[in-house]
Amino acid sequence: MEVVAKLRSFPEYHLAYLNLTDNRNKEEKISLSTGSAFGQDYDNFIPAQPESLRDPLKDIQNQGKTYSKIYQDFHEMTDEFYKNFETFNALFAEKKKKQQDLESAENAATKAEAKAEAKPNPIMAKFVGDPAENERKLREEAASLREQATKQKEEFSQYNSNYVPQFTDTFVSMMDSYFESRCNQLHQLVDVANNLTKAANKIDNFEDPFLDKFERTLERLNASSAKQ
Repeated sequence: MEVVAKLRSFPEYHLAYLNLTDNRNKEEKISLSTGSAFGQDYDNFIPAQPESLRDPLKDIQNQGKTYSKIYQDFHEMTDEFYKNFETFNALFAEKKKKQQDLESAENAATKAEAKAEAKPNPIMAKFVGDPAENERKLREEAASLREQATKQKEEFSQYNSNYVPQFTDTFVSMMDSYFESRCNQLHQLVDVANNLTKAANKIDNFEDPFLDKFERTLERLNASSAKQ
């Protein structure tokens, strides 16, 4: 995908868009996976646990769901950002089109001028009428095309002087909004992490009555494996 992006007319845009889209898809997977982890199966898991664990496990589940929602909200909120990001490609395409039109106008004027200055072919002169009239028409056409090219060049110069500030202002405004949203998301995730720590600390001293049994079973399995 990156190779394809680099071959396009605006590789910087396409690479950035590719990476942003990839990151966005990963964040959506985080949201869906976390939501699933703390979903129905977790609901069924809690009642089967000792009474002293149920409340902290429920607190952990609530924080897990909050974590999932934060990513989902950010994903939905940045929908508009990714749509607006295409503005950069549109701005670049507009500039490129104007450049191509200007180049075409310059080439047409240069060819017309060369044609007007060229010595007439004696053989072809018999078929084009009055040589002086033909020369006048060629020079008028060349002058007209040069005038058009000059006008387009002036217009492009004015357009280009506004292009960089417009492009920069659009980029800065868009990224400022994006990073503000990202900072808010990170602050929320910090709160979730702190709340998860508090919930986990409630079960820090829990002694599972089946732990000794599991450890003895593990020791037997290890011993049996060592003999084989």
